[in-house]
Amino acid sequence: MLGLEQLNEICERNSIPPRLIEQLLIVEKDLSHLSRRTGIYDRLEKVVEEYIINEMADEKQQVKWYVFSTPTSAASSLSY
Repeated sequence: MLGLEQLNEICERNSIPPRLIEQLLIVEKDLSHLSRRTGIYDRLEKVVEEYIINEMADEKQQVKWYVFSTPTSAASSLSY
C-alpha cells in the first residue's frame, strides 16, 4: 500500500491533484467489498466531473477577486 508521501510524489510527477486521487480512492474503497461493483465507473466519472466543476468555480472566484481588487488605470488616475 502506498503511503501519503509516495502518493503525493506520484501526483506531483504526473500533475494530478492529490485531492482528486483521494476522492477516487474513497469511491473504490466504498465498493471494494462488493463482488460486482456495478456503477463504479459512473461514480468515478461523477467525482471527476464534480472536481472539475469545483476547480472552475474556484478559478472564476479568483479572477473576480483579482479584477475587483486591482485598480483599473482609469480609477487609479482619479484624484480625491
